[in-house]
Amino acid sequence: MAKYDCAIIGCGARGTHQAEMLQRIPEMELAALCDIDSDKLQEFGKRFGVTARYTDVDAMLADQPPDIAYIMTHPTVRVEPAVKCAQAGVKALTMEKPMALRPSEGEALAAASAETGCLMAVNHQRRYMPHWQEFRQSLADGCIGEIKFIRAATFSRTLLEMGGHMMDLLLMILQEADPMAVWATSAGAEGFQSPIEHYAPRQTLARILFPGPLEVLWVHSQDGVNTLGESTCYMHLEFNVWGTEGYAWHTQNEGWGYQRRGMAEPVGGPTSWWDDNEQAQVEFTRAVGKWIEDPAAEHECSLEHSMRGFRTLMGMCKSSLTGQPWEYGTPVADQDIDALQALLEQREG
Repeated sequence: MAKYDCAIIGCGARGTHQAEMLQRIPEMELAALCDIDSDKLQEFGKRFGVTARYTDVDAMLADQPPDIAYIMTHPTVRVEPAVKCAQAGVKALTMEKPMALRPSEGEALAAASAETGCLMAVNHQRRYMPHWQEFRQSLADGCIGEIKFIRAATFSRTLLEMGGHMMDLLLMILQEADPMAVWATSAGAEGFQSPIEHYAPRQTLARILFPGPLEVLWVHSQDGVNTLGESTCYMHLEFNVWGTEGYAWHTQNEGWGYQRRGMAEPVGGPTSWWDDNEQAQVEFTRAVGKWIEDPAAEHECSLEHSMRGFRTLMGMCKSSLTGQPWEYGTPVADQDIDALQALLEQREG
């Protein structure tokens, strides 16, 4: 693989983690940094031995445009630097999730990628964990027959927090299928004023219909029955899958498996976010370079895959606003999200 100059935009905790992962990949060199906080920028640069330090992304792109940019900024400052990188000729970029907070922001990313050819990926690194790949392959091989019903549950602070990971993994195990429709209800206006500003409702219950027909019960709620044994919102992630010939399950740290009709014992294995996260992040990062070399070898976490999930999450918000099913592909406006916030605030009095 060729050697790639990389830049990190956003020198906080996630940027630090990304820099540590780049140190484990010989074909990628951290060549430039950007952060509006000068003190944080200087400290970060000294720690990782990077002398090219910028407080303005335009200056960095004019002076030292990287091959790959890692957008590790706050969710409210993510789309603008990504679009600027694409327009400046950056070959590829990755961004944290949620990649956007409003429908128009997601569509702006998709448009920038299409217009410039910049390859974009969203950091849904769980796809690169071995147990997730084994789970997906087992279902694809028909371990429980034809999938008919899935319960996907998470305990998190807003729909755009762990909900983004859960949606991405749901679409992964369904082989990137387009949903047909979503019928949802939401509660919790305080999610829109979350300290981490993931601009979305606090709780959402939804029915998602896929071709087949296949139905998904989506449970995003701190009041729901979620993964036993977990104590933080980032660890609550559980899938229960029913097929024509059996049942399968996956939890983030409590194992995965399946049991087919006639099997005396289930088949499966361990799962551990704690053990697998760093290597998954390395593989996620290394795959960006491979994607540049062969654009036909699409990244597991490509923007195309992530846009399918993002649009569905926005559709949940629209359905929660109207009280009616949302058909996949129907536009959702920024004003719809604002109206949902107002409606939830009104309901809470």
